Amino acid sequence: MPSFRLLAGKGTVIETFDADDEAEAIECARRLSLEFPRRSPLDDQWLRLERRNGHRWELFFAWRPPAPEATEEPQ
Repeated sequence: MPSFRLLAGKGTVIETFDADDEAEAIECARRLSLEFPRRSPLDDQWLRLERRNGHRWELFFAWRPPAPEATEEPQ
């Protein structure tokens, strides 16, 4: 079973996990990314999914999550 890891920003590891295939890994990573706090809607924070290849990690998939909803009413 391949190993994957989800990273944010400049390399903050959010989670390392195993998945049966690439589609399951992407689904799991997107689900995990919803739980990861973002600092503000203006952050240019990309998320990336890497796959272990022997002793190295290789970029597999990347995306920019939608900006979080504003939690306060404008005044």
